[in-house]
Amino acid sequence: MKAQIVVACGYAVLVAVCALVMSTAFLRGGHPPGSGIVNLLVLLLAYPISLYGVVAGWTARPDAIASRTRQVYVMTGVCLCFAVAVTLVLVVKFVLGKSI
Repeated sequence: MKAQIVVACGYAVLVAVCALVMSTAFLRGGHPPGSGIVNLLVLLLAYPISLYGVVAGWTARPDAIASRTRQVYVMTGVCLCFAVAVTLVLVVKFVLGKSI
């Protein structure tokens, strides 16, 4: 069961990354820029999903994910990379007060 959850979280994070790229490419205008609002919404929705995917992937027993071990570990890595990147952006932006 955890294997399916981790894979679903990984695909959700990949869709969120695609949405971030598409919004940056196509939503440039307005004040505030549409890409910034959409990116913030995508980050707020995908960040908890990625954290859950990381925790579920790390705590899954290897014998419970024997049928799709490689896919589960790849999706755990996808969730981990996204979570680390968003955490770094949040720290730089809000804690240190720098522009991104």
